[in-house]
Amino acid sequence: MTTTANSPEHPTKPRSIDQPPPILCAVTLDSRGKACLHYACQRAANTGQPLSVVHIAHQTMRTAGAHQRSTRSPRLLLPIVDIAHDLLNEFIDEFQQELASVDSNLASPNLSSVVIDRIVEPGIPGTRVPELAERIGATALIVGGTRRTSWQRLLRGSIAADILRRSSTPVVVIDSAGKPIDPQDILPDISGERGIRSLLGYLTEGRRRATL
Repeated sequence: MTTTANSPEHPTKPRSIDQPPPILCAVTLDSRGKACLHYACQRAANTGQPLSVVHIAHQTMRTAGAHQRSTRSPRLLLPIVDIAHDLLNEFIDEFQQELASVDSNLASPNLSSVVIDRIVEPGIPGTRVPELAERIGATALIVGGTRRTSWQRLLRGSIAADILRRSSTPVVVIDSAGKPIDPQDILPDISGERGIRSLLGYLTEGRRRATL
């Protein structure tokens, strides 16, 4: 079930049948998420497509309580999805205010006028995001990621790699600087010469850190 922010300040409007299919941007509520959102807004402004932004309300043992600790109001006993609604609204409002404060000579004035559909869903990001993209008929899925060697990706894994594997929608992975990442730098590849170089680099880096 998709849940959308339904506060009076951010009503969710049904899309017209004549409206083009949306771009979907999955965000974390941090600087990496803002870089991802900025890229998505630029793409939406250039194509004239609507933009949907989703935040997955998911907690692991490592991140348990993160949403509750981030909220500024005493709502610790509310469901995580309700808290995530407020946090996503604050995140996007702050982002739009930053866009509006940027000099028009440095940024396209069209960016601040992009209408954003705000969505919060519970679940596991690696599976829920591709499912949502397919459900709403998105033409592109934009997510954040980090360049790592293929062996690092193999041993650690990543949400971006999970989404790339599962998504039938074209995926664009954005780094913290707002630049697209080659999928080959996201998905593990341990075959051939590239894989050998990656493994040697990974082992060398580990040995160097161990001696520090």
